[in-house]
Amino acid sequence: ISTVTPKGLFALDVTNPADVLLAGSFIDLGTNVVWDVEIYNNHAWVADGFDGLSVIDLSDLNQMTLDFRDSSFSRLTRIDIFDDMAYLNKGLDGLNVVALQTAPVIAVNTLVDMDNSEIAYSRGVMPLGDDHLVIADLNDGLKTYDIQDPNNPVFVSATNTGALGFTMQGELAHVITPKEFWGDHELETHNLAVTANKGASTMLQALPLMQNSINIFSDDRYVLSTTDHSGLALLSLGNPIRPTMMAWLYPELSFTDGVILGDLVLATTSDKLMISDISDPYQPVELPPFD
Repeated sequence: ISTVTPKGLFALDVTNPADVLLAGSFIDLGTNVVWDVEIYNNHAWVADGFDGLSVIDLSDLNQMTLDFRDSSFSRLTRIDIFDDMAYLNKGLDGLNVVALQTAPVIAVNTLVDMDNSEIAYSRGVMPLGDDHLVIADLNDGLKTYDIQDPNNPVFVSATNTGALGFTMQGELAHVITPKEFWGDHELETHNLAVTANKGASTMLQALPLMQNSINIFSDDRYVLSTTDHSGLALLSLGNPIRPTMMAWLYPELSFTDGVILGDLVLATTSDKLMISDISDPYQPVELPPFD
């Protein structure tokens, strides 16, 4: 599934990555900006910008339908789903953690609501264990909160280096940190294991990245960082506490987001889906783009 601004939601079949096919689409003229999408229980949960949270039924890709919209989550720019919980990122408007329901009807139940008095500018949020949240704050870095009492989150610690985005593997966090917002960035690796006991996180490595790294994705093998001017950075997690650079893909292009799907890297520019085969990550093969 791919989000496209401002046209809506597109489902792409990448069974044959050399010949990507459009499997279905949902066009919503009222959609202001589509930012992100996650799949849960055969529905697309869409970060729909000023339109909030939208949920689209995917049971028939030829006839996608809008099942639910909640504009109270206005400015929603990122959504992460773990188990039956969604972690909603709203930038200057803070964040929410909600429990999801798809039967008998679509519904959400807000469990945590944090505004910008606690988080200056939220760039992502993920769970740490059962009762902690890790939040990327543009100004204050990775901030950890104890949410044993969801109505009264308790601040635990912060990395204090700024955070443009992050991904997690267990208790390890890989964080894009800006030296300056429109300049060279670093990929920091932090051990968050001690934060649950009210201790500071431990930075394990700071790896320089090229200019304007803006989004990050990881699986159990690689970290993928998308940049605004310098293509895609592919890093190995052979040693997860010290990611190492493997390849730069499309160094002349600007990207908005990217994911790793098996041995494929799928990444979006302003008007194309770029595809690379990384079955040999030291010699990636660029495949025909989809536009």
